[in-house]
Amino acid sequence: MLKGHVRPSLVAAVVGAILIASTQPQSAFGAQAIARNTSTQTITTGFAKVFASSPQTYTNTQAIWSSSISNGVSKDFWVNNATGSRAITSFSLTITLPASSNVSFFKRCNLGVAFNGANSCASGSPTTITMTPGTEFTLTLPMSNATFYQFRITQNKTGTITVATRVNSSAIVATTTNS
Repeated sequence: MLKGHVRPSLVAAVVGAILIASTQPQSAFGAQAIARNTSTQTITTGFAKVFASSPQTYTNTQAIWSSSISNGVSKDFWVNNATGSRAITSFSLTITLPASSNVSFFKRCNLGVAFNGANSCASGSPTTITMTPGTEFTLTLPMSNATFYQFRITQNKTGTITVATRVNSSAIVATTTNS
């Protein structure tokens, strides 16, 4: 008869021990690790500031570029990274033209090269760009700091052109310095 009382008591004691043990700090199982780095660590920062302008300028206006545009007359504008300290791998442009515009000519010169004369670049050939007016599109063009692209556009309406630029943070070329 005594045996019947021992089993429930023994089970209760084991369950109690497990419950108490699980709530106690695990100091015997933990170890603290400390690492020290005695070498110098260098941190570098930078930025990209891409903006449109006309005429070309190295002063960022912090605004969307806007200008009058006439039917059949070419309009030049520049996209500059002149005040940035980092190169970029790509940038986006949103160009807004008068309603129902049809673009007959939209080209750019190579990096750092301007148009000279009748739709030709100072060096190399102009590159044709296809766009839908008012729709953002990404130009996957690298752009080092302190440089520009020149664009020329001709369309068939009189009104206003606006050019907004955007650089995704993933397109900013990072510099890693370890020492």
